[in-house]
Amino acid sequence: MKVSLSRAFAGQQVGIKEMEDGIWVVSFLDYDLGYFDDKSRKVEPVEDPFGMLKV
Repeated sequence: MKVSLSRAFAGQQVGIKEMEDGIWVVSFLDYDLGYFDDKSRKVEPVEDPFGMLKV
């Protein structure tokens, strides 16, 4: 299966790891980017994956 995340990741290796039945965490380098759901075939982003937001 091929899922398009962004042109920014074109040609890059992006990791996936199954967390629950049909729910996968999508990672790039050491950063978790979001969660992919097999059923909806959508990626939901992780809030502030790079720790850039200041509280």
